[in-house]
Amino acid sequence: MKILHVAETIKGGVATIMRQLVMEQQDTEDEVLCIVPRQQLSELVGVREHVLSPFNRTGRNTMSLFLLLFCFLRVVLNKKPDVIHLHSSFAGFLCRLALPIIFVFYHPKVIYCPHAFAFLMDIPVYKKRVYAFIERMLEKVTDKTICVSEYEYREAIKWGLNPERLVIIYNGVQDPLVVTQKSPYKYANKKNILFVGRTDHQKGFDHVLNITNLLSQNEDIHITVIGDYVIEYKSLPVYGEKITYIGWLKYEDIAPYFFHATVLLMPSRWEAFGLVAVEAQSYGLPVLAFERGSLPEIIINGVTGFLVDYGDIKGFSTVICDKNLDFWKTMSERSYDNYSKNFKSCFMTQKVSSLYREVIK
Repeated sequence: MKILHVAETIKGGVATIMRQLVMEQQDTEDEVLCIVPRQQLSELVGVREHVLSPFNRTGRNTMSLFLLLFCFLRVVLNKKPDVIHLHSSFAGFLCRLALPIIFVFYHPKVIYCPHAFAFLMDIPVYKKRVYAFIERMLEKVTDKTICVSEYEYREAIKWGLNPERLVIIYNGVQDPLVVTQKSPYKYANKKNILFVGRTDHQKGFDHVLNITNLLSQNEDIHITVIGDYVIEYKSLPVYGEKITYIGWLKYEDIAPYFFHATVLLMPSRWEAFGLVAVEAQSYGLPVLAFERGSLPEIIINGVTGFLVDYGDIKGFSTVICDKNLDFWKTMSERSYDNYSKNFKSCFMTQKVSSLYREVIK
């Protein structure tokens, strides 16, 4: 079986999922190919060079999208993959628009994973309706759409997608790396609260800052922020010794932060899945998040972390202050168990492979 993966951009969660799928498939399938931005190839460490068909991407602009489309048509018509697996909304939109051209020559099976439908965003209803309409139209040339949580599946049906073309496959993450180095945190004896994600509206970075304000008088708490800085915050607020900004790190460099942290702070406004929460739990790190979106499927309230009512910023600070270091450590083993029973990489790759075989029957 020939498999083609396509993504318009892969930095972050999409790279994590694609890398795991491709690394498994390059050893088990006849042929696997990837169309990804040349500038982001470093995100696919472990993927063999002959698998990659990169295109030049200078940003989300007309030229970059044209180069993606050209590369997609060239690879598909030359290699004729049996299964085309499209990752995220832009690749899903552009490449599915081009499928009628390909169908003139042959008819591959098409799998689409939005990694969060656009209509899940915190946007006006009229925009949600537009995005849902586009998804319903493009669904006609899609064999199966992968929803990464029950929440995403329910929302897809709510917005008119055909449940017979939807399948739920939870994202999975690789086994945790062995961490031997000492704590990377400035204050090893404090409660080290970790935030991993873009400093933007979706990830709730403004909530992180509000929580920091509420905790400003607590000397035993320190917050560390790892992730890309975005234009919403041209300059990041300084809170003295209360918060440390690390910037973007590769997965292997984040591992010591997961391993030595007290709790992961995840005040996202929406998440189709919540990959960082699973990565944290793989290191035995409990998670503190809003009871919103898919996160109640990942976090067992009071067992592997805590779920706070949406918008209750004070609730976050109360939980952080009330629970001591020893309490958070008691959640470590249960957090890892939740990961190992439900969210290991092998569970995801096996289900995706089974889906491929189902659609090509």
